[in-house]
Amino acid sequence: MKKMISALAAVSALAVAAPAMAQGYGYGGGYGGGYGGGYGGGYGGSHGIARQIEQLDNRIDRARYNRTISRAEARRLEYRVMELRHLFRSYMRDGRLSRYERDTLDYRIDHVRRQLRMERRDWDRRPY
Repeated sequence: MKKMISALAAVSALAVAAPAMAQGYGYGGGYGGGYGGGYGGGYGGSHGIARQIEQLDNRIDRARYNRTISRAEARRLEYRVMELRHLFRSYMRDGRLSRYERDTLDYRIDHVRRQLRMERRDWDRRPY
């Protein structure tokens, strides 16, 4: 009887834990690749891309305010962000992002992030 009760308890514990173990937590699996999956939802969808562009713009503003980049550097980076916003709006005319469009935007956002990082680390804080 004790063996049957302990076996039943073990099986019920596995039944409860199995769905939690199968949960992906958003890393890999499916198209999302850690960004929430799918074309339109989650962090990597259209809302996620728009949020990334907005965050990038805010980071540029903070860097200019903190004087870790010059005005000219900030203007160049803000122009890139403006291009990103224009491209995003162009891609979203049909209401969704294709895989190619999302990948293109991701690549360009990463490129501007790298440019900002390089500008902040080049130590040429010119006077305003």
